[in-house]
Amino acid sequence: MNRTPRHDTFRREILLILVLKIGLIYGLWYAFFSQPIDRELTGESVGAYFLTLPDHESSKTNPKGGR
Repeated sequence: MNRTPRHDTFRREILLILVLKIGLIYGLWYAFFSQPIDRELTGESVGAYFLTLPDHESSKTNPKGGR
């Protein structure tokens, strides 16, 4: 099998794309998943945090009780 400059160019481009993909995946993992998990955090506490509004914010966003 003869190696042509075209094959070398394709090989270089594929290698560059793979290196960039691996770097991007590592960056996403590091940014969002590498931090330690809080063992005391429960599903109930997360749900309560996101599903309730403090009293002063609920009156601003919903003054008449409806949307």
